[in-house]
Amino acid sequence: KKPFAVSAGADKLLKVWDLAPCLEAVAQRLAEAAEGEADAAAGAGKQGASPLRVTAAVAAHDKDINTVAVAPNDQLIATGSQDRTAKVWKMPNLVPLLTLRGHKRGVWSVEFSPVDQALLTASGDKTVRIWSVQDGSCLRTFEGHLGTVL
Repeated sequence: KKPFAVSAGADKLLKVWDLAPCLEAVAQRLAEAAEGEADAAAGAGKQGASPLRVTAAVAAHDKDINTVAVAPNDQLIATGSQDRTAKVWKMPNLVPLLTLRGHKRGVWSVEFSPVDQALLTASGDKTVRIWSVQDGSCLRTFEGHLGTVL
């Protein structure tokens, strides 16, 4: 498996970054440091740029993306947005799988269940919802908060 990171934000973009070059550079610096403490101390202030490469990017939502989560199996990504939807994406190319509609305000948090069968969303509409990752149906809505749920 290739190491990766995922980012999303106000630009409405969802991006997957290849971390391999960065991790290789860190490993190289550690190996160099192990060769000699004096050499490592002399080079401590030097920071070489480790190029990161975007391996996939999509215009994911109509409004700002507030939250992103990676499934435990690294095969799915979930996003939540001010556009009141959560979306599920298939890795590695960010193929859209599901759009989850039902919140009345922006989605502030998304979290996969440990076995990738469900997605939990929390919203400014004061609710938490559990969704099926299989078919996108809302399995349960929890109400009772007095304000935005994070």
